[in-house]
Amino acid sequence: MGFWDSAPARVLGACLLCYGLFNTYLFIKFTPVYSATSCGQQTATLDKFEIGQSLQVGLQIKVICWNPNSYEVQIMHDRPGQVFIGRHRDVLIGNLTLLRGSSLPAAGSGTILAQVDAEIDEETTHILTEEFLDDSEIPIYLELQFN
Repeated sequence: MGFWDSAPARVLGACLLCYGLFNTYLFIKFTPVYSATSCGQQTATLDKFEIGQSLQVGLQIKVICWNPNSYEVQIMHDRPGQVFIGRHRDVLIGNLTLLRGSSLPAAGSGTILAQVDAEIDEETTHILTEEFLDDSEIPIYLELQFN
């Protein structure tokens, strides 16, 4: 009688089989490793408005995002994004910073809080005034960046 016919070998074989099945389950559950989140509906609240040599505006924005991944995504730190105004994204008016503590549940939607701080100088104000008078809608582009 050889080693492979003994009871310990059969137990070892059963353990290895279970380990292989468990790893297959993990592979299926977490493939792909990461799918990009998508964000849509936004709500903004004006929390700063000052007129002086320049126009200073602060907005707190709530963005609803969908996380298709099978695990929670937490916002730990971010790189400030930029805020552009105008159809061609040619006028930079400020920065967008994500507020810590936001999270997206696994395979669900959640809210991410962001702060926009914009300062528009006199020259940019003249450019934007012309665009505001010519168009009925003025797009604002927010670069939302997080790790």
